[in-house]
Amino acid sequence: MNLFEKHYSYWKSAESSQLLEEATKLYLNSSQNDFIFKLKNKYSKNVSPDTLNIAIGIIIGRAKLKKLGYEENFQNGFYLTQQLEQASKPQVANYHASYFKNRNLVIEVCAGLGFDTLELSKVVQKVITIEADPLVASFLKLNTEVFNCRNIEVICEK
Repeated sequence: MNLFEKHYSYWKSAESSQLLEEATKLYLNSSQNDFIFKLKNKYSKNVSPDTLNIAIGIIIGRAKLKKLGYEENFQNGFYLTQQLEQASKPQVANYHASYFKNRNLVIEVCAGLGFDTLELSKVVQKVITIEADPLVASFLKLNTEVFNCRNIEVICEK
């Protein structure tokens, strides 16, 4: 199993869902620094430091989406704060997609977390997207499932 598949499998699992659910509760009831401290304290024996850092990034990323003007339904997606810095805002992604309306196929390179990809999937028959970062590609694939976009193929290649 490659790194992309490992990330994808873990973040799709019931174990990660439970971790994210508990982390969300901690985040909502703590300052950001307390949230990080409490989460690491609670899970450091059972969860790897890398996984905890990714979970922290997901929870903070979801909170940041509200500030960027994303709809409530985006709150269940998988994001990292660093990638959100580069992500298209909803209106921009929609505008980008409008250029490809009614096309059969769009091939997208360096899709990131997939904001443009998700909008493209609404106006074209199929989107093939290529992302080099295994974690980001796994989150993109998970987001296609969260948002029920069945016409997107995610390829993780360098």
